[in-house]
Amino acid sequence: MLYQSVLFEKGATYDISFDAKSDSEIQIISNVSQDGTWTNISGDKRFKLTNVMSSYSYQFTMSEDGAALFQLCLGTAGTGKVYFDNTVIREKS
Repeated sequence: MLYQSVLFEKGATYDISFDAKSDSEIQIISNVSQDGTWTNISGDKRFKLTNVMSSYSYQFTMSEDGAALFQLCLGTAGTGKVYFDNTVIREKS
C-alpha cells in the first residue's frame, strides 16, 4: 500500500488523477480514508493496470475537514513491478 496524508476541506470536491502501469495485468484500488478512523470517504475506486502506461482518475466530495489518507492499494500486485507517475490531487473549482 502507498499512502499520503493530505489536508482536505469539508464540502469541497476533488479530482484525483495518476498514470500507472504494471509488469503484469493487475487490479489496484484507490481511495481516500479519514486519518485515524479509516472511514472510507471516497469509496473504493478499482483500476485494471496493464503493461502500458495509462491515465486514471476519479472525483469525490470531502465529508470532513482535516487530514485524510490518499491510498493506492496493491494487494494483488504479486511479485511484479508497478509504476506510478503524475499523481495529482486538485480541488475542483
